[in-house]
Amino acid sequence: MRSAAIAMVVVAALVVHPVYGADAQGAANVELVKTYVKAVRVATLGNNPDQDLRPVAEKYVSEDYVEHTYPMDRPGREGYIQMMLKRAAARRNPPASSNAATPAAGISTLDRVLAFKEHYMSDGEYVVWTTELPGADPKGPPTMSFNMVHIVNGKVTEHWASS
Repeated sequence: MRSAAIAMVVVAALVVHPVYGADAQGAANVELVKTYVKAVRVATLGNNPDQDLRPVAEKYVSEDYVEHTYPMDRPGREGYIQMMLKRAAARRNPPASSNAATPAAGISTLDRVLAFKEHYMSDGEYVVWTTELPGADPKGPPTMSFNMVHIVNGKVTEHWASS
């Protein structure tokens, strides 16, 4: 019950303030994460993710990165790079057995992804953001994705996600 109440407060805060930082460092971390998220999307949805993702990861992701949601074959930044490359490949080439009409429930082009509605907020070293995603039914309501990262010394050190 307590986690549901916390989630409601976070959502309410994000709706009221599309970008919110509790202090100067929090505001700086929000801007860092917004830049990082866009750079990762450009790299993974572009024409050459194998080449483009590594410089983004080296700039924004710590060597001792910890992923709390998605499986990684190995730890740290290298594991992050491999995980993101696998996710990018799956998005470009969904399995033949997939029932999805388009890759990743309508997430197919960089332009569409960069146009997603998002809200960011921070409390110091932690940045939370929501992303409004297309629903499974293009005529139905959108879904929401929640992410949180921990920033230490200007690098993403940990990540949690809702799915």
